[in-house]
Amino acid sequence: MKVTVVITFFLLSMYAYGQSAWQPYPPMSLQPVLKGNYGELRNNHFHSGIDMSTKEKVGQAVRVSDNGFVSRIKVSEYGYGKAIYIDHPNGYTTVYGHLHHFAPAIEALVREEQLKQQKFSVELFPGKGAITVKRGDTIAWSGNSGGSGGPHLHYEIRDTKTEKPLNPQRFITNVADTIAPLLKSITVYAMNLDFTQVNELATLKPLRRSASEFVVESPVSTSAIAGLGYSAVDYANDDSAWLGVYEMTLYVGEQMIYGYRMENFAFDETRNINGHIDYAKKQSKGIVSEYCFRLPGNTFSQYRHVVENGVIRMDSLKSVTLKLVLKDIKGNSVTCLIPLKYDSQIRLQQSESKGQKVFYNRKTEIDKDGYRLTIPEGTLFRNIFYSDSEMKIEKGFYSKRYKLFDANEPIKKNLPLAIKVKNTHSELTGKLLLAKISDKGLLSAESSIYKNGFVSGNISTFGTYVVTIDTIPPVIGKHTMEYDSLYNCRVIAIKVKDNLSGIKTYSVKINDNWYWSEYDFKNDRILIYLTQPFSGTLKLEITVGDGKENFSVSKQEVKL
Repeated sequence: MKVTVVITFFLLSMYAYGQSAWQPYPPMSLQPVLKGNYGELRNNHFHSGIDMSTKEKVGQAVRVSDNGFVSRIKVSEYGYGKAIYIDHPNGYTTVYGHLHHFAPAIEALVREEQLKQQKFSVELFPGKGAITVKRGDTIAWSGNSGGSGGPHLHYEIRDTKTEKPLNPQRFITNVADTIAPLLKSITVYAMNLDFTQVNELATLKPLRRSASEFVVESPVSTSAIAGLGYSAVDYANDDSAWLGVYEMTLYVGEQMIYGYRMENFAFDETRNINGHIDYAKKQSKGIVSEYCFRLPGNTFSQYRHVVENGVIRMDSLKSVTLKLVLKDIKGNSVTCLIPLKYDSQIRLQQSESKGQKVFYNRKTEIDKDGYRLTIPEGTLFRNIFYSDSEMKIEKGFYSKRYKLFDANEPIKKNLPLAIKVKNTHSELTGKLLLAKISDKGLLSAESSIYKNGFVSGNISTFGTYVVTIDTIPPVIGKHTMEYDSLYNCRVIAIKVKDNLSGIKTYSVKINDNWYWSEYDFKNDRILIYLTQPFSGTLKLEITVGDGKENFSVSKQEVKL
């Protein structure tokens, strides 16, 4: 690797590329195979880059796309894990995530900052002249760090000025793909015009007539106002990974009424995914079905040619054949014809409108005797009739249990919630927390604090919440020894586990001196890479704290 560390600002000598002309240097020497693509549907977000196969191994050399400088280095237990951001003179920023470790000059800078802060998670902004790179330089080696579900390279191309991620396959064009998207099911919905009622009428598996053509054979009876949904995946050559659909269009007869194309969405709009899909079906059945209509609070920027929000006025059409077209970025497409017919006997069931009407485009404060809930403007995808219920205080809880509306209702902003506490001693208030209760009775902690008789935090879904307590410190297990061939060193692995609020802090000392360690949350362990020349018997001291400042300390001896 030829990474130059300098003090002065370097001159931008590279000519500017047009977006369509720029060809990034391949991030790895492997033929690109996708494990995930841009715009793919993920939990609470659209995927902002591409996931490139590393053949299920760590240690592939990661190469910089073009001349530029390291503008940001982020090291975290979560998210992208170990990541590098490179700014290029052509106005783009490339991002490389889930790395195993960095090239020497970058690694040294990170280690220095970690030692200074005495923690693993750090973020650096070296500046324009600090670390320059040249096209094709090796800047890191691929890994499985952060929230990765397996070894791969996460790669992004962003507009440097706006920080908006762009579709990398507009630039990296040598991904082999001759396979059209696969249509799995079609769903027909009955609804009203304000979308306060969206009811599933039928889910059908279309008949496949050819590699590129599907059809629903018999007409589907619908109500006066209808909508369409579908479930589909895409594939590329050389791999069986499920990918997202790049482009969708829906036609009523010959008129396009709805469509999207995944090109350049911003991070702050990515939670629109919860209104883009049938969220209730995903939560209850695990099935991801995309709407072909737009809920009024859905502000996702990638929609195009939306006519009347994509609703189909069957009371005026009487009968019609819909045409659904799905495409990947290589132009491989599949078409499905769906005949509909209006049936005046199919009517929406009258929904219960008991409760407070909450508008998607207004802020609402709900102030009850036992709790306060804020629904910020722009949180909902449609108007709702808010209702709640409560249960008396049960053993182990410090408040009533509150069911706040419906956990199957999608939202795109967090909800500030404060629950009144009862029957607790002042010395325990720092251990109180909000917890969500699942349908199976399982507790999951929410980040929260106690103040003036309330425990408050920001919740990400509606559902059932309660105040409970966490006084149990994390459990630290005995160490085991491993070997890391990339760092070329032994690794001490220590199992750690917390019961509720989660591990928040951890620290390792070797022979009474702070030493770098990494929390691998996916596998509940702390990893200590012995990159220094240790020998003999090491005195190991591990301190682990949870989200409510319950601490455990373990002292162990390690014989090398």
